[in-house]
Amino acid sequence: AYASDPSFAGTLHYGMHAHDFANATVVAGGLPYAREYPKRVVSATHSLHMPSHIYQRLGFWRKAASANAASVHAADTFSRSGALLHSGGQIKAAGGFGHSYNAANLYHSLEFEHYERLQGCQLGPARKRLARMGYAVEQASRVPRVWDDAAATPISSLDPSRFVSSVGGGWLNATAYAQWEYGMSSRQALWSMLTEMLGAAEADATFDWRTLPARRLPLPLAYQGASVTS
Repeated sequence: AYASDPSFAGTLHYGMHAHDFANATVVAGGLPYAREYPKRVVSATHSLHMPSHIYQRLGFWRKAASANAASVHAADTFSRSGALLHSGGQIKAAGGFGHSYNAANLYHSLEFEHYERLQGCQLGPARKRLARMGYAVEQASRVPRVWDDAAATPISSLDPSRFVSSVGGGWLNATAYAQWEYGMSSRQALWSMLTEMLGAAEADATFDWRTLPARRLPLPLAYQGASVTS
């Protein structure tokens, strides 16, 4: 398929999946797909993220971080348009934009970028990604999707089973985001500690591990696919 049309987005996408493997020779074969794909999909959140799977395995941290930054930007740009105002569109908050549009892909990209920023010793930018993930957890656990697009009606005014499923969806998202926030917090603290052990003394380098005990992480969540009222 690639030989017959090396510019077809579907082939490029699955070409990266086929080479996303912990083997240097195999993953290197995915580079042509990773380089070409962003030229064909310029505004799709998940698509812009995909090259980072290849770049990250090869240790190309700057390229991987750039791919994920573009992915997050694409989601934010679409969200800011107001097109999804009643289904998790733009939400302005001090912690950053939070929305349910394409959320699994958006926050997956954010988690990847956090790791890549740390690999580049960019503690400050990585800390901003961690803060945004914390906001996502808060949003998903407290503000589940409460609008029915088809009926143009708040779900809270519909039958109880539909409201329960909406709250369940919010809880499911919060569970995933909380797991990412825990992992990102651990990475940030460990990187900060190692940086200090290597001789860094400035406050920005030591901040994350020294303040970790005082951080208020969310309680562990476990969504089982059923609500307490079902």
